Amino acid sequence: AMGSQSNIVAALLEPSLDYLLQTGVQRILAYRQPLLARLREALPALGLAPITPPESTSSIISFRHDGNADALRARLRHANVTATVATHHLRISPSVFNDADDIERLIAALS
Repeated sequence: AMGSQSNIVAALLEPSLDYLLQTGVQRILAYRQPLLARLREALPALGLAPITPPESTSSIISFRHDGNADALRARLRHANVTATVATHHLRISPSVFNDADDIERLIAALS
């Protein structure tokens, strides 16, 4: 295969894997579930229909939006919230680097 290896990625891989192994995948999963549950509870009331099945334990959760992606991106940027906004869906990836305050800031930005 042609191409080159990212030295930055390689340098960060070992400490990242150490963190995951020390923290434990099950602890990370348990930590993020209340964050995801809060999004599942709040966003449909704001007109965002869930796409991700409710039984999913993935760190990625997606919702359909009304199609005004530029306005949605601007609201999230103004609130200092990072999420992926596509033409008709919003993808959020909360995990160990987020807390309940981050989730509430996202909800407020969408309100």
